[in-house]
This record gives sequence, structure tokens and C-alpha cells, in this order.
Amino acid sequence: MDFYEEIKHSLYSQKTIIGRTHFEWKDFIEAKHNEAPYKGKAFYQTLAKTMAITGMKIADKEKGEVPTYQELVFLKVLEYCKQQIEKIEKPQTETKTEQETIEMKPVLKPEAVQVVFEIIKDFFSTEQQPDLKQVIETGNIASKKLLFKGNGNRLTDTFKKLIEHDFITGCQKQDLINWIISNFTFTQQNKVKAFIYDTVEKTISRNYYPCKSPLIEIKNLQIQKVQQPRKRKQSKY
Repeated sequence: MDFYEEIKHSLYSQKTIIGRTHFEWKDFIEAKHNEAPYKGKAFYQTLAKTMAITGMKIADKEKGEVPTYQELVFLKVLEYCKQQIEKIEKPQTETKTEQETIEMKPVLKPEAVQVVFEIIKDFFSTEQQPDLKQVIETGNIASKKLLFKGNGNRLTDTFKKLIEHDFITGCQKQDLINWIISNFTFTQQNKVKAFIYDTVEKTISRNYYPCKSPLIEIKNLQIQKVQQPRKRKQSKY
């Protein structure tokens, strides 16, 4: 089944599930947006076209016609796609003012870059480690998403602690969330997963998913690596 046809089927059948996680329909669309080969305006335009059902008749409410369930789903997804496209196009149509917009980037303080890099680098491939250091040092977006080989919660918890203790400066938590989503993926059950806004936001802003195996702790304004307890070998006797 085509990528967009799968999304269409899931939305009409209300089976907005990825793996074992059930999403609200908007969050499901955004999760699929992260997986899409073409993002932004192209994604929402294609999804809107795909959602149309041949022969679907739009109810005339003035004549007392009641819309079908399929029509209601189609209209709300269509409206959502239009809103997302308008958000994308809005910066291009706004009139420039004399006041310049400052780009907000999550930048690690110079003294923290090497410390953090040494702690997390082994969770990335050797090939991606130079790019990893570059993005945490500059706050830029990597040319290709960097794969964190572990539970994504461990990485988001690390950045949460860094911004809350002012080791990350130059941005708000909202900027940090978008930066994480743009720069990283993670592994789960040997599969590569994209970070989803709602999940990252709950960790960064609300501590909704406290990390059980943190990578760092900050004591006396010092970043320290958390030593994970070794698993004891079970005796055969």
C-alpha cells in the first residue's frame, strides 16, 4: 500500500497507531510527516489529495443534509492540511520590517561542549561523531539526521538538564524541542524512530516521561556522567 494511502486508511478507520503507540489524529499526521520522503508543503498537499474519496458527496447543510462520518474526517484533515500549508507560506508573504528576526539556536557553553560530547559520542556511529560535535557546538541543523543508538528519552533528558542548568543558552525550550526533532533519530527494538513533538515536549517542558537511565547528572554546576550499574550474571546454581 502507498505511504499516503496507508495514512488515509488509518485516519478513516481511526487506527492511528504506530508500533504500540496510539496517537490523536493530528499527532499521527505529524509523526507520519517526520517519516515522509518529502516534507513541508509537498506532504500536506499530497495528503489532502489522497484523502479524497471517489464519488464522495459533500452534504448541503442548508438543505438539512447530514454529513457522513467519512465526510467529517475528510473535511477536518483537509482543513488541517490547509492550515499547515498557510503556516509554511506565511513567512514568505509577510512584509519585511526594519527589525530583524534573531535566529534562536540551542548553543552549548564552550566549556561544556567537550564534556557532553565525550559522554554521548559512543551512542553515535564514528562517521557521525564529527557532525554531532558540530551541531552541539553551533546549534546548527545537520545535513542528515544523526542516529542516537539508544532510547530517545535518554538523549532528550540530557538536553533537558543542560538547558535547565544554563549550559545551553540562546534559546527557549520550544526552540530546543524543534532542534532535537530536526537533528536526531533514535533506535527502538532495532528500528530507527523519529522524535515526535508531543513526546519530546513532555520530556523537555513537563517532565512527563522521567528518564530511568539518565546519561548525565549535574552536581555543583558540574556535568557528570552517570555510571550505569552492571547487570549481575545469574548463577547457574
